[in-house]
Amino acid sequence: MPESLMSLQQKGNLPLFCLLLLTAFFFTSCGTARKAGRASAAKPREAGKSDPSASAEINHMLDFAREYIGIKYRYGGNTPREGFDCSGFACFVFNEFGVQLPRVSADMSKAGRYVGKNELEKGDLVFFATGSTRRINHVGIVIETRPNVLMIHSSSSKGIRLDDINSEYYRNRYVTSRRVDLDQ
Repeated sequence: MPESLMSLQQKGNLPLFCLLLLTAFFFTSCGTARKAGRASAAKPREAGKSDPSASAEINHMLDFAREYIGIKYRYGGNTPREGFDCSGFACFVFNEFGVQLPRVSADMSKAGRYVGKNELEKGDLVFFATGSTRRINHVGIVIETRPNVLMIHSSSSKGIRLDDINSEYYRNRYVTSRRVDLDQ
């Protein structure tokens, strides 16, 4: 054991030191200090006139995301082995297709360009405030738009799963949505 830790243990401050260390890890583990490069603004897609090659790539990305359904939730997690939090999962999926997003959902909500809830397309990011404030703290990726708008996301209680963004829970917590271009 290093001398400084032995000194803390002898003085009875080792539990306090461990608590401080865990607290520091908690506040940095979700990646707030590790911002990835900004995603470029999306090229506008006219409704019903999407580029077929872009649609194919988005469908490929969503098929890739579906492979992780059932992976456990883990705060600060960003790999299949350790589990994912919501923004870790979104970053993981988009990164696989060459797009680096900010690691934190609130920062991610500024990437790409705004799209209205009634304009959502597959691959768009949807953001929610699930806490007691209207602060964005959750993100999902739109995976279906008809008949219901489904997102794939990492739920803190159930891991990677699909949910309808218009379910009572998410409808009341929706904040905004963004479109990020896969062609950077």
